[in-house]
Amino acid sequence: MTIAICLECGEFKFGAFNPCSKCGAKPRDVDQLALSLACSDHYCDKATLEHISKIIQTGREPVIDRTLVQRITEELSENKELLKGLEVRWR
Repeated sequence: MTIAICLECGEFKFGAFNPCSKCGAKPRDVDQLALSLACSDHYCDKATLEHISKIIQTGREPVIDRTLVQRITEELSENKELLKGLEVRWR
């Protein structure tokens, strides 16, 4: 099971690529997908996710490891078949 943080409102959500049940926001392009995955339990422990959630809920932008996000972006770009069926804008 994947738990992630909504990058718009800071709520916990099921699945990094799924829409938020509170605000409806979902990642729309490969960069947003990578950032959303970086803010999930695949890469962060619960305490870190709670911290990211609080930062977003206070209107600030969390500091996410850009090297990690870049690596995830490259992996997603190389494996587009994994994202088949998602409405994703590619660069």
